[in-house]
Amino acid sequence: MSDSGLYSGLYATVRDMAELVDSVLLTIKSASPPASNDLQRQRLASLLVRLSEPDSADLTINILGILVRDAPRPGFDPIRLGQRLLKHEFGAESINGLEALASILEQERVGMLSKMGGR
Repeated sequence: MSDSGLYSGLYATVRDMAELVDSVLLTIKSASPPASNDLQRQRLASLLVRLSEPDSADLTINILGILVRDAPRPGFDPIRLGQRLLKHEFGAESINGLEALASILEQERVGMLSKMGGR
């Protein structure tokens, strides 16, 4: 596989994760009830909690784990964020965690775009 093909596939995975985070974040911040995108919240929470699994066979989990490990943010604990989302704890700590994750994913997307030649 060519480098551009590899980056294209990774970019798609990161983009999908970023869209999931954005959707959950917007729902939590809006006046609409969080149950309106409950499946997305559960999916994101599950991905984050599963980061604690050392040998996951899930590519998305492995990519997400690498991204959060390589871009540490003070006070950001993705596993704890996932647990809060599963418990319907949508306070400031959860919102700040989702915003930190969105920032990590956006920075990675920008980096990948530049490696792919600005596509």
